Amino acid sequence: MRQLIATLFLVICGVFCAQNIYADRIPTKGKWGPEDIKSIFPAPPTASIEGNNLTIEFTSPLANLTIQVKDNTGTVVYEESVSISSPQAYTIPLNTENGEYTLCLVHRYGYLTGSFIIE
Repeated sequence: MRQLIATLFLVICGVFCAQNIYADRIPTKGKWGPEDIKSIFPAPPTASIEGNNLTIEFTSPLANLTIQVKDNTGTVVYEESVSISSPQAYTIPLNTENGEYTLCLVHRYGYLTGSFIIE
């Protein structure tokens, strides 16, 4: 039984690791919480893109995060407010054309922006 649980655990970990290997990380910049007090605030979410799937990864619970994607003309092509209660990856299928896009993550703790390309 232990061997079965260990094998299942390794398979699940492998699936999550493979998902991150093939996705392109979206570098973000901005302000998240006060500069001098980092331990009180949850870690900022990270983002990656694989094909048309945008994935936001949360390492801690976060309520009322606005996720916004804009095309290169500044038109909002996707917007949603999400609340995450546990660490997880949140995947958004984007029904957009190929091109350059900007990701904006807005929360009361701050904001993050990053650019990515869908090919």
